[in-house]
Amino acid sequence: MWAFCIYDKTKETLFLSRDRFGIKPLYYHYENGRFIFASEIKALLEHDIPRKENRAIIFDYLYYNLTDHTEDTFFEGIKRLMPGHNLTFDLNTSKMEISKYYDLEARISKTKCDYEKIKELFTDSVKRALVADVPLGSCLSGGIDSSSVVVTMRRVAPAAEIKTFSMRFPGKNIDESAY
Repeated sequence: MWAFCIYDKTKETLFLSRDRFGIKPLYYHYENGRFIFASEIKALLEHDIPRKENRAIIFDYLYYNLTDHTEDTFFEGIKRLMPGHNLTFDLNTSKMEISKYYDLEARISKTKCDYEKIKELFTDSVKRALVADVPLGSCLSGGIDSSSVVVTMRRVAPAAEIKTFSMRFPGKNIDESAY
């Protein structure tokens, strides 16, 4: 996971990149040749940028609970670099170029589902996570994902002491303790 900027002194360019799934944020403002970027919107607002709300995005959030579905943010003129994208900014010409380097949907549609390979990758991932010099633990929600992790932990490290943690809530509609 990443969000970074590399300054190329020779070419006088900035190269910004965001991880494939957008775990780390990266925001920018570009207007009249002026380019500002940061990992938080509040850092951009420290500059002389108009603070005008983006009503369409606020509506999407309040009505549909959508966030990060577009490059637009709650503020007009402040954009987010979308997941799996790179941005190049030429400091001499003030030209900005955005390119997509990763498309999950395209990769999924081209991929044949190989369940044995998925099982192998999952087991390998759990095995690597078990390398630790501290006690091991996992959260159990009652779902298939956390249950699969704990079962695999036990299978690949049968002698390890594994602590599990579950949350209990009052009210049957959100309490998963029965599982």
